Amino acid sequence: MAVCAHEGIDQRFTHLDTTRFSLTGDSVPDSDEHAMAITHGSANDHRADVQQAVLELRVSQDGGVPWLSNSWEGHASESKVLQERAGALLRTFPHSPSPRYVVADGTLSEKDTAGHLKALPLITRIPNTLKVVSQVIEQALESDTWHDVDAQTRSQRLE
Repeated sequence: MAVCAHEGIDQRFTHLDTTRFSLTGDSVPDSDEHAMAITHGSANDHRADVQQAVLELRVSQDGGVPWLSNSWEGHASESKVLQERAGALLRTFPHSPSPRYVVADGTLSEKDTAGHLKALPLITRIPNTLKVVSQVIEQALESDTWHDVDAQTRSQRLE
């Protein structure tokens, strides 16, 4: 963070996300110290032959500078990962320069994680798979109350 401050990288907004990926090969480390568990079976396509792991990454909005990288076992749920990260953020944010915001995907709006994250200053997109979201988007597109942010971006506030 000191390097970011020195280089003038905006530290107010960070992006947090996880991704699941497949692994191939037979590489086995000499020591299991700090090793993550590679598990078989993909939660998405139900293939028992796939080895997988989960990567959690938090980067700055300004330049994508990585601030945190953490590997999780392949069957770790995104909700569990984000709940644990929320706890860590709640412990560190009071000692960080303000304001700080976390930007993340729609998983943060799920019932499992919402309770743990309600104390964090975060921005998330609610998945448009929810009927009410589609209705609000349609309502916004039909109205003529848009405000130009710049030449390419418009905004609208709906309550």
